[in-house]
Amino acid sequence: MKSKKMSSKYLKIIMIIFGMFFFAEIVPNSYAAVSPKQHDADATEEEPQSTLPPVVIGKAKAPLQIVMYHSLNCIHCKMFKDEELPKIKEKFIDNGLVCFTFVDCPIDPSALDAAKIAWEARDVEKYETVSGILTTNYDKWAGQPDWQNRLCQIVTQNQLMTEVQCEQGLNDEALGKEILRIAFHAQKKYKIDYAPAFLMNGKLKQTENLLTCADIENELKQIQGGKISTDSNEQSIWSKVKNIFKNIAK
Repeated sequence: MKSKKMSSKYLKIIMIIFGMFFFAEIVPNSYAAVSPKQHDADATEEEPQSTLPPVVIGKAKAPLQIVMYHSLNCIHCKMFKDEELPKIKEKFIDNGLVCFTFVDCPIDPSALDAAKIAWEARDVEKYETVSGILTTNYDKWAGQPDWQNRLCQIVTQNQLMTEVQCEQGLNDEALGKEILRIAFHAQKKYKIDYAPAFLMNGKLKQTENLLTCADIENELKQIQGGKISTDSNEQSIWSKVKNIFKNIAK
C-alpha cells in the first residue's frame, strides 16, 4: 500500500481539480449550489448542523470519539472498513471505549453521486446498506465515464431501490449541497486533503498508514492515564460484587 503522504498529495490534486470543476461547471448547472463565500463563512463557524441523521456505531459517552471522513470510491477507505474496523469494533467499540461516526467527504463527482444515492431515503440503515454495496463494487463504477448508469445498475440489481428512486437521489440538488457543505467545512477547518481522514476527540490524527487497533490503544492510554478500562470490565466487577452479597445473604 502506498504511503499516506503519497495519497495525500494525490488526493489533494484531485480535490483541487474537483473544486475547480465544481465551481466552474456544476454550480452554474444547479448540480449543488454552495458558494465559495459560504465555504469561507463555514470555516469560521461551529460545526454545521446537518439535516441528515448521523451514522454512528458505539456509545455516545465513550471516552474516545472518532470521526471518519470517507469517500465511497476510496480504496483505502474500503480497506480500512474491511480489514481494521471489524477488529476495532470487537476490541473497543463493543466495550464502550470508542464511538465511531462516519461522514461523507466525496473526492470527485462520482463519489458525490454515490453518496446522494445512498442517502436518497435519508435513512441511516438504508444508507449503510446502499453505501456498503456501492463500496464493495466501487471498481465497477469509480472512474467510469458512465458512472451514474453503473451506480443505478448496482443498486437496482441488488434490489435496494428502484430506477426511479435512484434517479431521484441523483437529481436531488438539496441533498448534494448538504453533503458538500459538511465536506468543505471539514476541509477548511481540519485541512483534510486525503481519505480516509480521522478526527480523534476533535483533532486530526496523522497516520502514515491505515488506522489500527494499536493507534487507538495508544490514544486511549493517553486519555485514561496509561491504562484502559472498559464498560465490560466494570460490569464484570459489579457482577462479582453482587454475587458476593448473594452468597452472604444465603
